Amino acid sequence: MSLTKNGISISPDQSVRDIEIYAYKNNINFITKWHNFTVTTYGAYLENLDPSLTEEDRTKVKSVAEGFMERKTRNFCFIMHMSNFEEISYLICKSENVEIENNSSIKRFAEGWKKRTGKDLSTLKEWTILTNAEKVRHCILHACERLSLVKEKKRPALESIINQENLPVNSGRVEITIDYLNKVKNSIIRILEI
Repeated sequence: MSLTKNGISISPDQSVRDIEIYAYKNNINFITKWHNFTVTTYGAYLENLDPSLTEEDRTKVKSVAEGFMERKTRNFCFIMHMSNFEEISYLICKSENVEIENNSSIKRFAEGWKKRTGKDLSTLKEWTILTNAEKVRHCILHACERLSLVKEKKRPALESIINQENLPVNSGRVEITIDYLNKVKNSIIRILEI
């Protein structure tokens, strides 16, 4: 039996890869749906606050939900996208029988991606976006979003990324924007489509 894609014959290996990519994209879309569902749910909650609350209490609840919860939801979604990309990269290295370098950067997966795609990802803007996003992720996870807690030698590079991506810093904490979240998500998808 011959497998075809868009009228072109493909190998069983390519068919398996296409199924993997479909599953990976599906996970990415589920993360985005989770974000949208959570934000919508908070919005509905705010619209249906207990009528017995005083106006002052309603304002306080809305302030917390609109500020804190929306920011945290964007951060969680960003972290999930980056973690998902790491998992995808790990699985690609394993399926390509590539030994994973012993460091904490997503760059340790570059050889697996190169073997899978035939391309050096370091030449792609999407790879640069993701390696930069990794630095932002480390700040959020390991420094409680606070620039001041990032090691001094790593701070200038992080500040440069924050400025380049127009990420707000409020009370010393970096915040993820919807635009940046989409940029990271779309970069992951573009790399999957290579």
